[in-house]
Amino acid sequence: MFRTWVANHKNLERIDKTFDGAVLKFIRKKKGITLKQAAKLTGLSCGYLSKMESGRKPIQLEMRNKIMKAYGYSPSSFKNLATDPVRSKAVPKEYKFKIISQILNSEKLDEIYSFALSHNFLGGQNV
Repeated sequence: MFRTWVANHKNLERIDKTFDGAVLKFIRKKKGITLKQAAKLTGLSCGYLSKMESGRKPIQLEMRNKIMKAYGYSPSSFKNLATDPVRSKAVPKEYKFKIISQILNSEKLDEIYSFALSHNFLGGQNV
């Protein structure tokens, strides 16, 4: 029994949770629910939900499942959008980029921007 728990726990640690907030935001927006409405449905504050969606607060499994149910989805729907290579493409890149830009320091962002600019990924435009 203990071995199973350890194995399951290790599997949970391997999952990249960087974009969990982006998935929650996508699902909320897809349902047409505002942050204020989401707060009422979940019993959480708008600020706390916003912080989770933007990646500034970690999302615990129980909390994520509660939010999914409040939005009218099964908790397994989250896993599909977070890990499935095809379905995860439905989550807008701008939501993911916002999270990444908060995680990286300004030096790293400058390095990425310079690389993108030098390889014409930005169409030669200064942003």
